[in-house]
Amino acid sequence: MADESARSGSWWATMPGILTATAAVITAATGLLAILAQNGVLGEKNKTLVSEKASAVREAVTPTTSSFPSTSSDPTTTASKPAPLTATAPGTAVGSTTSSSRDGAASGITSSPLRSIPFTGAIVTMLDGTVVKLRKDVKEEYAGTALKTVAGQTIEMQRIRSFELSDWKVRNGNARITLNSGEVIETRIDAYNLVGSNDLGDFSSDFGKIRSVEFIR
Repeated sequence: MADESARSGSWWATMPGILTATAAVITAATGLLAILAQNGVLGEKNKTLVSEKASAVREAVTPTTSSFPSTSSDPTTTASKPAPLTATAPGTAVGSTTSSSRDGAASGITSSPLRSIPFTGAIVTMLDGTVVKLRKDVKEEYAGTALKTVAGQTIEMQRIRSFELSDWKVRNGNARITLNSGEVIETRIDAYNLVGSNDLGDFSSDFGKIRSVEFIR
């Protein structure tokens, strides 16, 4: 019995035992005060005091939480999502440009198509102001339905919206050619006669007597 009393006394003398006993007493006291406050025995000030003391006791008795940072992350604070990849043609690296686009940018030449559109006739304006309307059988007497430059390039009339002639000498002269795409070519052409027909009959004229030709579509 003496040994048990000694062990009991030594336990009460330890710090954990003192803290546990003190917390138990305070908890019992605050519980009693809370009951009295709820029953109207204590005033509003005492209610607040009891609530504050109860919170202090719970904080003193409850173990502190871990100081390690939380592993959970807020989706709104996560790293920004990578930008979506732009679809490219098979075999083309992302961010790269094709050789045709690089060549066009370097030379400044646009690659608009030279549209070929059949015409239904032509309006020929002569140097003296006479206007002759022809059917769709308009052509150059030897080159056919094309104009040929002195450099050897042929330009089909179906790709031409209109052309104007100037400074004609013998069988060649300057030509300002407007294509169907709106592009303008200034060159020197080599031609003999422009031929065609209308309701009156056949038409034939030397290019040196013509001011302009506009194709009807």
